Amino acid sequence: MNKSNRTLGNPEIRKALFASQGTLILISAVLILVLDGTSSLSKWYHFHIIHMLQGAGTGLLFVLLQAAAEQWLPNHWINDGGINKQLIQAFRLPELIVVMLGVAWIEETLFRGILQSLIGFWAANTIFALIHFRYLKRPVLLVFIIGASFILGGLREVSGGLIAPILAHFFINSLPVLLEKMNNNKST
Repeated sequence: MNKSNRTLGNPEIRKALFASQGTLILISAVLILVLDGTSSLSKWYHFHIIHMLQGAGTGLLFVLLQAAAEQWLPNHWINDGGINKQLIQAFRLPELIVVMLGVAWIEETLFRGILQSLIGFWAANTIFALIHFRYLKRPVLLVFIIGASFILGGLREVSGGLIAPILAHFFINSLPVLLEKMNNNKST
């Protein structure tokens, strides 16, 4: 069987997701300890309603753009290889929500909090786009991930914290999956 068409089982999906996110947490922890960046942490997570609205609004807008692309573009241009379906099968709905929020928090802390502060806007957001290498052979999805990366970085710059990009990232990742999960639950 061609590896690119291989579907991972639920335990494999869970293990791969937790391993990748665990690696990002470890990298973040090392960078914070080495750079003594703990003083910035409290500044990154300040809650203001405007930042929450910016994040939620940006995430919703991005999901609407994705939905429009799915309606108007050929499926082979936007097919993600079934990763959403695999996540839906691997996690129950409450778990999925917690996992998606965790992914958004972990990735935004590393890329927008630590790296964007350390190496700058362009480098941090380019690295973020590149770690999503599964999209390299799907140009439309690659454009979406590059756009999302720089939009999330822009939210960090505008808000001065991580709440807006975390919420946007959560909405971008979770809404399509949650909608698909709810549709699957209705049809069964």
